[in-house]
Amino acid sequence: MIYDIKVFDKHGNLKEVIDGPKVFNETCYGDVAKSPYMMERKKTRVTFICRFCKGEFPRHSAGQFCCRQEKCKYQMALLRKPLKGGRKIKCSICNKEAIVKHSRALTCSPECSAERNRRGNLANGLKWRVKQKRKRAYHEKRKEASCQT
Repeated sequence: MIYDIKVFDKHGNLKEVIDGPKVFNETCYGDVAKSPYMMERKKTRVTFICRFCKGEFPRHSAGQFCCRQEKCKYQMALLRKPLKGGRKIKCSICNKEAIVKHSRALTCSPECSAERNRRGNLANGLKWRVKQKRKRAYHEKRKEASCQT
């Protein structure tokens, strides 16, 4: 908020009162609001053309260039972080050479992936059964040892 400006002489007597808002509008804001740059911004601020789908949409911010539809957001994400190129692997199931895009891929296809998961589950199940047998044998030995004493 801008207040009135009081001007005093060197003896401390009130010389004049200047209307602050009027002076501010004349000197500062008047020149800026009428500049061609500000007028152009006011005109173009209402709508913008999407960079990807070329549609016209209402503008929400000064730097907005995407309409935020799903397909346009995907294109914008690709601009920011492009997909990596594929890498060559040797499939751990069928031993074929393949090019994959995912960084953790070990197989060439979904079928080989399912087979790898099946084999891993069998191995983990076998480990679990062996562990259970060892536990049972350990407890039986302790039970026999406690009965003998």
